Amino acid sequence: MENDRLKCKKHPSIRKLARIFECLILLGLAITGGCGPLYGIFVAPLTPPKTVDAEFDISDKQLLIWVDLAVAEDEQSTVLRREIAEELGTLLKANKAIAGIVDYEKVMRFRRQHDDAMTWPIQKLGQELGGDYVLYVLVNQLDTRHEIGQDFFEGHLAGACKLIESSTGQRVWPVSQAQRPFTIAKDFVEEAGPTYERRLIKDMSKDLAAQVGPCFYKHKVEGE
Repeated sequence: MENDRLKCKKHPSIRKLARIFECLILLGLAITGGCGPLYGIFVAPLTPPKTVDAEFDISDKQLLIWVDLAVAEDEQSTVLRREIAEELGTLLKANKAIAGIVDYEKVMRFRRQHDDAMTWPIQKLGQELGGDYVLYVLVNQLDTRHEIGQDFFEGHLAGACKLIESSTGQRVWPVSQAQRPFTIAKDFVEEAGPTYERRLIKDMSKDLAAQVGPCFYKHKVEGE
């Protein structure tokens, strides 16, 4: 048995064999001009995830998430505002991207007390509500129902966001552009039932959080 173990040590390691196999696959792709399915099956599993740093660190700060809607206010848009704030807050807290977050109920009370809050400077909102930074989200498109009928659904959510420092009023994220756009689309669904619209809004809000949230904490992405 001891001799068998000694013999095994003479063979290449599994890691080395995997690397050789990956090189052979890459060589084959180069010869054939590339092949998406082959890459996905053989190469991608061997490529380690890439670690990406936060674009801006607010891990020791209190955050206010403020959602404004450039669309008609109705029951669904009110639901959307809450869902976006809660999904973003949950994701950021779970990944320790923030020290704390301004409670959404406090934000709602503030909105009810100040009908003109949407016209306030973002800096002032942060100062009034106790946020070191304000993650400002502006939704300029919200569609949940398809035009062919009331029982047909197809989700579209679009807008942009930015991070403002409350003490200075300066935009600190994104650095290279005035705001970070986002677009969410959900497939067409027929006769999904009376509660589907709310679930669709929640799903789109969750997708938005998945797009924006990782900008503020270290995370892994699939290697290229």
